[in-house]
Amino acid sequence: RCESGDFIHVTEGEYVGKLRIGTWKVDTAFISLIGGYDKEFKERNPWTHPTLLYCPEDFKGRRGGYTIDGTGSSTTVDACTFSGNVVSGINANVASSGAFYTQNGNTTFTDSTFDANDSPGVAGGIFVSTPGTLPITNCTLQGNHSDGLGGALFISSGGATITNVTIAGNSSNLFAAGIFRGSGTVTLKNTLLQNNTATDPWNGWAVNTMLTDGG
Repeated sequence: RCESGDFIHVTEGEYVGKLRIGTWKVDTAFISLIGGYDKEFKERNPWTHPTLLYCPEDFKGRRGGYTIDGTGSSTTVDACTFSGNVVSGINANVASSGAFYTQNGNTTFTDSTFDANDSPGVAGGIFVSTPGTLPITNCTLQGNHSDGLGGALFISSGGATITNVTIAGNSSNLFAAGIFRGSGTVTLKNTLLQNNTATDPWNGWAVNTMLTDGG
């Protein structure tokens, strides 16, 4: 069991979570999850030694993304890949996430990829409900899909600073295929939004509201 302040170092490979359902719940404060190491922990390079977190294709039950749930906690996700996770058993109005759901605490994402995750609710990639500002730095969110709002990223509360991030090729059956912002300030710095597609005939936008240009 991890304790407050621990760093969890993860080697390259595929990880399917507790009971092989692609879901982890972390409720300990100040945890860092750091991937991208080779098998011997001699080298760290997330591009040549990817750490892949996903829900296995043979899982038959209700599927979900990875979960961080903890009041007052702080969690860092660094150099991890979340790919091909699929949520099932909910409708388009349910708060969910195809890949990663974080609420109550503060989470930092760096050097990580969210690719081809799917949710029949909101948030194909990341769902955020935090009291503070979420930093997302040097990440890629691509090919994610939601039947509800926020094909790549759904920010329910709090804000976000998104720096050196590519948000491309995501889709939504409603609108905000790239980023949905509920409240708080979302600042973009050197960030690309490209080819995000929403199928709502009236609101086929990549985002649902004005965001802040951070340069």
